[in-house]
This record gives sequence, C-alpha cells and structure tokens, in this order.
Amino acid sequence: MSGEGGVRLCLYSPVSRGGAAWFVSALAMAMADAGAQIDFIAPPLEPANREPVHPHIHRIFLPRGGGGAEGGNRFVRAIRSVWRIASTFPLLTRSRIGTREFVVTFYDWLPIQIAQFLWFRMLGARITYIVHDVTPHAWRFPPGLIWLEKRLQRLSYRLPHRVVTLTQAARRDLAENWRRSEGVYVIPHGAFDEGTSSPLPNSDSLLVFGMLRRNKNIVEAIEALRAMHGEAPGVEMVIAGARHVEDMGYWDECATHLEGMDGYVRTEIGFIEEDRLRLLLGHASAVVLPYDDFASASGVAILAAMSGRVLITTDVGGIGELIAHGLRPVLIQRPVTKHSIADAIGRFRALPQDERVNMARDGRAAISDYLSWDRIGREYIRVIGG
Repeated sequence: MSGEGGVRLCLYSPVSRGGAAWFVSALAMAMADAGAQIDFIAPPLEPANREPVHPHIHRIFLPRGGGGAEGGNRFVRAIRSVWRIASTFPLLTRSRIGTREFVVTFYDWLPIQIAQFLWFRMLGARITYIVHDVTPHAWRFPPGLIWLEKRLQRLSYRLPHRVVTLTQAARRDLAENWRRSEGVYVIPHGAFDEGTSSPLPNSDSLLVFGMLRRNKNIVEAIEALRAMHGEAPGVEMVIAGARHVEDMGYWDECATHLEGMDGYVRTEIGFIEEDRLRLLLGHASAVVLPYDDFASASGVAILAAMSGRVLITTDVGGIGELIAHGLRPVLIQRPVTKHSIADAIGRFRALPQDERVNMARDGRAAISDYLSWDRIGREYIRVIGG
C-alpha cells in the first residue's frame, strides 16, 4: 500500500531488546505497510536483525542506555541512561517539524514520561499512548511516596489525546481505576511469527518464561511440582527470565522454595537471548502461565502459541480474550494455588500426544488470524488518522 498522502507520524520508544523491542519493531513495520510515513526514534534494537527495514521508515537512533550488550558498571550505566533520556528531547522536537502525530509506548521512568508528554503538548503535538500494563505490577516509589506515583500514573493517562490498550480488560481497568474512558481504543498485541515452530515433544517438559513477577505465581508453580513429587515421573520445569525492575526481590522469595527440587526444577535467571529462548521453547511441551490479577496482553502466551506449544494457563486478562478467539489451553482454575496448578498439569499429562498436537496446531492457527499485524497496522492508522 502506498504511503503517499497517508498518515505521517513519529513512533517513539526507549526500549532496545526483549519482547518490548519485538513489539515496537513489528508495530513500525505494520504501520508502514499500512501506508504511514514514520520517524522511528529508539535505541538500536538487539539483536540487530530486529531493526525494521522499510522505505516508509526513517530510522532515528537514540544513544544506548544503561542496559543492553554494552553493559558496564552501575555508574557507567547511569550516565548512559541520563544521556539517552536527555537526547530524546531535541530529537523529538526535530521530528515535530514534520508531523503532529506522536505514538509512544513504554517509558524509562514515570516522571520522565510526564515531562515528555508535557513537552509534546507544549509543541502542539498529538499523543497516542499505547499502554501495556494499565496498573503497574508493583510500585517503584518509596512507600511514603506511592500516593505521588499514583497521581503521576493518573496524569500519564490524562495527558495523551488517545490511549490504546491491548485488551478489553485493560480498558475496563483504565476506566474504573484511573478515570480515563474517553478517547480509549483497544487494539490487540500482534502475534510474533518467527517461523521457528518445531514438532511438539512427546514429554512432560514445562517452561515458565518471562519477567519474574509476583502475579505469575512462580512460588505456587514450584510448590505444585513439589506436591506432585513421586507421582509424576518425567515432569520437569524450567524457569527462565529476568527479575522485574519493579519487584526485584520476588525471585529471592521464589528461590527459597527450590530446596529439594533438584532434577525437577531448573532455573535460568537473567535476560534470555533469542537463540536461547528458541531452544527452551523447542524443548518444552507446554508453557505454564498461572497468572492472577492480570488485565493486559501476554506476549509470552502469544509467543508460546505461535511456537506451537500447549499453554497451561488461567483465563485472566488478554489470555481470556485469546481463548475466546480460538486458543485451546489447559485451564488452571482460580484462585491460583499449588493445588490448582498441579491439577492442570495432571490434566495435561493425561492428554494423548495427538490431542496435544491438535490443541497446539489449532491455537496457533486461531491466534495467527486474530493477531495479524497487517490488520493491527491498519487499525492504528485508522485511529491516528481519525
């Protein structure tokens, strides 16, 4: 589709790797395919083959921040992060010369996001803010200042001209808890099709993957395997992912439950590179997502389904919406406990291999259709150009 006469916009995000970078890269390509001319402002994406390449995308690189491949000590990372944040303002201002429309997703730190939104408004720009987690998984301010963080969070939803959530559940959260209901649109998270779906192993190898957050009930998943100990030979679980910046201590709590689980639970704690993730998914027969108190889309659920894996999961938030559109999981009943997780794993183990294969195949096909990036790109352009 030609971009001539189409929407011109600036897509800004501070992320550079992981699922967040996958999202912004795919979004840029989808909107460009839908006819938009895009200034894409972000740090270099890792790995480099994640960079979107399209004649309608003008790539503007931010300096690398404190994370990523370059690393460094804490002081060096802090200096890099400050330099990257400071660099955003002149680059965004320059982009404003060519467009009024700014699409923003993810942020470094809430006060910085507020400053950027105020800067956009001062420049006469129109802001479309894509919100992944309407209510944060944990508060980052000191306990005595959480009231201030909540007010800033509410302000971050008031300043944009449009807000896009990824699920209907997140839209309800935004209206009920954050007082924003006008100018809110729901556009789902697109499906990442890496073309790496491998045959489903005939095993009971389970994977818990993603940011190690409290609402994923990782402790309960570990204790579920302990409860099955001796009754489920062959069951093993890999827990892989990085500590969540908003709740760094949660994994320490989880680790205290690993005693005596050698041979049943294996861990890989830290950022998981893409090649390693493919190997982990290839080894797993099912991905376990015992989420609770969750309203947003699950990139892990989408990735697992697109990789041809069975999901053992609750039906909360965006996962419930995927189920409504054809995903076929093994459901964990709520409230989530070690017993409800163990029960779901037991039901998965009882499935014949051909039924597991059919569930994974049907789920992948349904998600591919519902979460087509082509459709999602057109929907964003309709919202921004409307």
